[in-house]
Amino acid sequence: MKFKKTCIVCGKSFLAANPLYCLCSNDCRAKRKTVYKKRYEKTHAEARREQRRKRNEKYREQHKNKYHCKTCGTVLPNGCQKYCLDCLLRAYQSEELRPWAKDVLHSRGYDETMIDSEIAERESR
Repeated sequence: MKFKKTCIVCGKSFLAANPLYCLCSNDCRAKRKTVYKKRYEKTHAEARREQRRKRNEKYREQHKNKYHCKTCGTVLPNGCQKYCLDCLLRAYQSEELRPWAKDVLHSRGYDETMIDSEIAERESR
């Protein structure tokens, strides 16, 4: 059974196979879709921006470069560092690596008394 209907977009009369149909062609469907899409984008713009911001933030966090100590592999907080403090203090205690470790620790702001107190504190644990 066919139903005589009028298209709500262009106003043409057409025969519909279903009484719920209200659009005559795919062109009218596309026009109506763009109108609804623009209306939706206008009313939900802020929510979509917030959703995009959260997604980008999550992506950045997942793909952020994580720097690891070259000796033990622990994650380092700063990208400029190559060795963790534990490995540097162990190197400072060995005779052959002491000059190198001393230079690196000095560049990080440690002096001999701070280094010695840090080693003593870690040994007491």
